[in-house]
Amino acid sequence: MPKPPSPPQVAGIALACTVVAGVLTYALLAIISRSLSAAEFDEFSVFWSLALIVGFGAFLPSEQLLAARHGTLSRRTAIAAWRTSWLLAGAAIVIACVAAVLPFPQNPVSVPVLVGLAALAVVSPLQYVTRGLLLAFGRQVTFAVALVVDAALRVVLAAGIAVAAIGQPARAVLFMVAVALAIAIAHAAVYPRSAPFAPDPAEGESFARPMLTLLPQALSAQVLANAAPLIVFALGPVGAAGAFQASFTLARLPLFLITPVQAMLVPPFTVMLREGQTVRLLAAIRTLVLGVTGLAGAGAVVGYLAGPWAVELIFGPGRALAPLDLGILVAGVVCMAGLIVFTQAVIAAGRHRLALLAWSGALGAAAVTVVAAGAFLPIELACSIALLLSSLAALVGSALSLRTHLTRG
Repeated sequence: MPKPPSPPQVAGIALACTVVAGVLTYALLAIISRSLSAAEFDEFSVFWSLALIVGFGAFLPSEQLLAARHGTLSRRTAIAAWRTSWLLAGAAIVIACVAAVLPFPQNPVSVPVLVGLAALAVVSPLQYVTRGLLLAFGRQVTFAVALVVDAALRVVLAAGIAVAAIGQPARAVLFMVAVALAIAIAHAAVYPRSAPFAPDPAEGESFARPMLTLLPQALSAQVLANAAPLIVFALGPVGAAGAFQASFTLARLPLFLITPVQAMLVPPFTVMLREGQTVRLLAAIRTLVLGVTGLAGAGAVVGYLAGPWAVELIFGPGRALAPLDLGILVAGVVCMAGLIVFTQAVIAAGRHRLALLAWSGALGAAAVTVVAAGAFLPIELACSIALLLSSLAALVGSALSLRTHLTRG
């Protein structure tokens, strides 16, 4: 029987798979960007932003909570996760349908976007519950490989659509449905059909309570990360939303690397706390905050100098924001990536309310900044500044709060 990989080997495999999946995601968006007109890519950008909000915002908490039960997951809890995810999928479809008929001046939820979101909502329970189960059972390698298979299928399907549907008016919605189809195929293939569940506890485990706490936190995080293209779509000229989405896609490289695997960080943080390694965790938090601050400054310089050139190289002419916007956007993304990593430590510590406070506070600060800065700055620049200031403030404030909690504990 082959020897299972060691923790460093697992970490290396996960990192490699995450990088490959991130590169494939860039390839996917580059294919779509170069296949669609400015108006069509605006529409796809609205779908992509809403898909990230719905997917990671509504369903990621189930994955995180399952991952936090690493080695102790019972069948009852897994069933509760399935039930909760399907209820959320139904709610997402209902909300999208209602939003589609609301009399907005420029309604971003068009019929193609609605179709794409409905398809995504149908497959999201399979995606996130499967990933959570894999982490709970210690199958991190399978989890990482699934990321690559999912991303590769998206690229293959998108390339086929780009070639077969040249000149067709429904290309945008075909790309949207292809994303959902790839998710379904990839995660059905790796679903753990035989799994070592722990015995059901004598008293029922609480899944709904932490889920209700993490859900608004996750939604706040995803709205903060992905609402800017929707705001630019509503307030900017034609093509502005697509340009912001393309520029943000390049700037958010740290998020593409961290977001898919963030729940993988929960088990090691949980073990660290369970074994009383508080000093080690505090040192990691301090290093994280200092490192994020330094990387944000360096990222801003790189984004300003090389960002517009890199965006147009990948996504085509006319898809880049101004250098200043891009520099600030890169710095904001780095700070948000740090906040995402830190949130996993908060969840492992059972401080779900602190996670909610951090992200909801960041979202509120971003909204105020957009309104204030948008009164005298271009909306693209206002959104970039809002992301940077709100993410950095939330990271520093919540890190200090968790440090106080762990020190007292």
